[in-house]
Amino acid sequence: MWCHNIINMGRSGSGSDTESKINSSMANQIATRPSCPCCVFLPDNLFLPDNLKDTLTPTTDEEMMSPQDALQKIADASGRETVVIVDTHGHAHLERSLHDSYQMETKPSIIKVISLSCAVEPNDWQACLDYASQSDNIRSALGVHPWYLADLPDNYLVTLEGMLQQHPTAMVGEIGLCKMARFVRTHPEGKAAALELQRIVFLDQLKLAAKYKRPASVHCVNQHGVLMKVLGELKPLPPTIGMHSFTGTAHNVQQVLNFEKNHSSSSSRIIFYFGFSHIINYEMCTSDKSRRQGIEAIRAVPFDRLLAESDVHASGDIAVGTAGAIAYLAYALEKTILEVATQTAKNGIEFLKG
Repeated sequence: MWCHNIINMGRSGSGSDTESKINSSMANQIATRPSCPCCVFLPDNLFLPDNLKDTLTPTTDEEMMSPQDALQKIADASGRETVVIVDTHGHAHLERSLHDSYQMETKPSIIKVISLSCAVEPNDWQACLDYASQSDNIRSALGVHPWYLADLPDNYLVTLEGMLQQHPTAMVGEIGLCKMARFVRTHPEGKAAALELQRIVFLDQLKLAAKYKRPASVHCVNQHGVLMKVLGELKPLPPTIGMHSFTGTAHNVQQVLNFEKNHSSSSSRIIFYFGFSHIINYEMCTSDKSRRQGIEAIRAVPFDRLLAESDVHASGDIAVGTAGAIAYLAYALEKTILEVATQTAKNGIEFLKG
């Protein structure tokens, strides 16, 4: 079983490298598909008013360790033959161009990565499954992202349920709620109708995750009130829910934790985890206010709930991208890189196995 292999890999360091490239036929298949902007907020892809795009230029901070230095530091400090890091959200199956921030001439050979690759629409579900089939250390998630509802097939939910039945290790994701989607601004029936469709699609997919006891990776931007209402409609809940590249406040963190406490059948059961990525939560949050809000949110999350996410769209970026997330969390928490790498690996395995 997937979780058995993943846990053994975490203990022994055995298993194949998660950065192996997909075969040429898969590469050709993905290369011919439309470019997917999901959660890789490059200026050409960000669905925001034009006058806001100029404010999204990444900045540097001398106190913040680079992703490359962080990966090397994890390797040097581990004192072991193999050290495992866990990436709980990305889109590596798309195999798009490499990100400039994550290039590294030589990556430490002792680093092994467990990763999750999330689909965003029906057209890439099979590609995601095929990519994950290469290694026991890669897991897939199937779902419809809230940006990709404009041409959603009427039978998408039936198809998704069938694929989850056929692939018992597949998770549900990336799914969620987002006011920033172009779909919301351009829906022919108006914003309210678009957001209601988002809510319905999100709830339906969460129900599938609960029915088949699959972890879910959830995107939520400027919709935390709606998120709490949707969660209140759902019984039972999925086994675990990862709040992907969390951009809410410390207050939103507490709302989710309070909900869990009041609705869990066991007060000790962990359902909700909070993921943070270098690319979204650090590079693209450039104002003092957003940086401060992000650090306050991280510090509001219990240490055993934090997840490191690469949120990259190419397999060659996974290791350094994940290390960047670990570096950001360590910076925010004022903890060592190795301490955060170790804890997020443990948390990640628990989240992924559900």
